[in-house]
Amino acid sequence: SYSANTQLPPGYYQVRLVIRETGTGKMGSISRYFEVPDLSQKRLTMSSILLYQVNPAEKKAPEQLAATRVISRKQDLRYATVVYNSKTEGGKPQVTSRLIISAGEKVLFQEPEQRVETPGSAPGQLLRVGQLALAKVPPGRYVLTLVITDPLADKKRQTVSRSVDFTVVD
Repeated sequence: SYSANTQLPPGYYQVRLVIRETGTGKMGSISRYFEVPDLSQKRLTMSSILLYQVNPAEKKAPEQLAATRVISRKQDLRYATVVYNSKTEGGKPQVTSRLIISAGEKVLFQEPEQRVETPGSAPGQLLRVGQLALAKVPPGRYVLTLVITDPLADKKRQTVSRSVDFTVVD
């Protein structure tokens, strides 16, 4: 494995990786876009969506999916994001989320709007975590979209969304 970190100002970026296997000389590459949100503006925003695989038969900690975001139907898919700069009323946030799963142009699943509550989180930050069973999902490429709404935020910036694709295999 390889790990690196850096400091970046708010904005949109693309990371590109090229890897060469020492033994065979084979090469591979991958690229992903990501956003570093501007938290200084105090506007509603959210992190990227992180994806994990969870073996439903074991009590092990979730494993973050590799950059290719391929997951077996034998695993559950766990997703997580951090919501930043939520407003409060009476000391409580009013933030809601809605999960949408699609394949191509077809929406396959849309959960009802639900409150996002994270006891003990940092002020103005909420953690949204969910998990989906994949055992009955046919192999294919899917898109997970989270729509976050804060009715207490500025009217023009009450909703933010992020999407991430993943592939289910047998």
